[in-house]
Amino acid sequence: MDEAGFGPMIGPLTVGMAAFRVHDWSPDSPAPDFWSLLAPAVTRSPSDARKIPIEDSKRLKLPNDSKRHPLTHLLRGVLSTLSATGLSPTSDSDLLAALGCAIEPHPWYEGEPVALPVDLDRLKIDANLLARAMADARVELLELSVFVVGETRFNQVVRDEGSKARATALGLSSHMSTVWSRWADMTTPGHETRVILDRQGGRTDYANYLANLIPQSHASTLTVNVDHESPQRARYTLRGTTPDSEARALVALVQPEAESSYLPVALASMAAKVVRELLMARMNRYWIARASLAGLSVKPTAGYVQDARRWLDDLKSVIPARDRKEMVRRA
Repeated sequence: MDEAGFGPMIGPLTVGMAAFRVHDWSPDSPAPDFWSLLAPAVTRSPSDARKIPIEDSKRLKLPNDSKRHPLTHLLRGVLSTLSATGLSPTSDSDLLAALGCAIEPHPWYEGEPVALPVDLDRLKIDANLLARAMADARVELLELSVFVVGETRFNQVVRDEGSKARATALGLSSHMSTVWSRWADMTTPGHETRVILDRQGGRTDYANYLANLIPQSHASTLTVNVDHESPQRARYTLRGTTPDSEARALVALVQPEAESSYLPVALASMAAKVVRELLMARMNRYWIARASLAGLSVKPTAGYVQDARRWLDDLKSVIPARDRKEMVRRA
């Protein structure tokens, strides 16, 4: 699991999850290296055009002034992986739906679907390449999804909780509940469910944090054992039961820059970044079109504080006060 959009002033916060099953692995073995398992198909470096880039989204997003679309590498990785579940979205609306995104009903996120900037023939080749590599490695994609925390919910959480970190916890809680209810069963010998999270700020102790991510509606009993805690890495074992009295257990690993160490976290990072960028593109199209009708020329924004202030100032005669208040995040 990983997030995108924690720092910006405008636009949603997105939290991605990539869930895989590795069939030829046991809990007493080292953590599986997905880059090695899927080496015939995937690469960390986008310079190897023959393979699909999967890496920390910050390393794969191209500059906005690049000759290629800024999301070229991110979309290639996300769409190729989604194809493993039988999904082949070709528009932004289709992709948001395929990733399970629930979008707040603001007018700036509405509009007609927009075709994704991808080479469909290349994508088919990538999808087949990855499918073969996953089959050979006995690796199965269970889910790739993104939880979207819209501006209204974000501001509500900051107002009620006093911290924007709780907004990230909303997405993590949704994903953790999914993992707990679907895959953290204890009925299969040799089975272990592991969750890997990027460290949240400077926090180094996560026992209570993790306990609060799984609501009582999914866990009627829950204990968290501290297996290891250090500034570099923390490990916890969560045990409990569902409201139907089914036994559950999972291991949670928390470490800085997890997206550089684990391919599933990198993929979650990519999916979260793609969703945020697509929604920001919708926001920019909506307001810049209205600026054009008013005779104004406005450059788009990625939503980060300094440039967001420029964008809001350029559009001050176009954006009504109520919409401005709604879209600007409190923290």
